[in-house]
Amino acid sequence: MKALVIGAGGVGRAIVNIASRKSFISEMVVADRTLSRAEEAVTRVKDSRFSAAEVNAANWRISVR
Repeated sequence: MKALVIGAGGVGRAIVNIASRKSFISEMVVADRTLSRAEEAVTRVKDSRFSAAEVNAANWRISVR
């Protein structure tokens, strides 16, 4: 299952942590207004299935890294 989490605050980080232990997650993108916050959430789990993205509703552009 592919998943997108918008927001890398406390709840977003908790979702990433729990999802990293679930084998049915094949890919998860963690998106936040601040790319560094999303990258921090992804880095904590050290899992190649997870990636970070910056999302800004003001300009509707998503850039995935």
